[in-house]
Amino acid sequence: MKLTHLVLLMIVCLPLSVTAEIKSQAHNGFHIQIEKVIAAPPENVYDKLVNQVGKWWHPDHTWAGKSSALSIEASPGGCFCEQLDDGGVKHMEVVYVRSGSELRMTGGLGPLQMTGAHGGMSWRLDAADDGSKLTLHYRVTGFLPGGMNQFAGPVDDVLQVQLNRLAAFAEGRSLAVANTPAK
Repeated sequence: MKLTHLVLLMIVCLPLSVTAEIKSQAHNGFHIQIEKVIAAPPENVYDKLVNQVGKWWHPDHTWAGKSSALSIEASPGGCFCEQLDDGGVKHMEVVYVRSGSELRMTGGLGPLQMTGAHGGMSWRLDAADDGSKLTLHYRVTGFLPGGMNQFAGPVDDVLQVQLNRLAAFAEGRSLAVANTPAK
């Protein structure tokens, strides 16, 4: 089985749940918004998001099967990339940076790359009474037989896991407790 088929199968087989985080979905795309309060200052969370992605991103959602292969170059034109033993993957391109508060990227994650999809993702940090409020938006548009909306639930679940793991890492908690999407 080709790696792309395996990754697609893993994403499609994730538990599908309708969550409030799926703001809209249609045949030609979807919009996911996830908000989370993290008990750490915005600068700390931003540093972990950008400079330590390989320590919190779930390895099951990488091509290499290891998070340590991931990196984010936080400058316009920079790469959210993954180093493979025999090559590499450009997951997304950085298009906007406000150090300590916001990172925007474009591209299609995982199997979305080969659907002709285009996505815009933003990670925005604001100060909150208890630390930081992180708001993640991912808007995806493109064509897929049967509709792009079939990816909304699985992508939402995967992004919730990533956000939960980032929060746990920033707060110094175990990543093991953050491996499932919030229900």
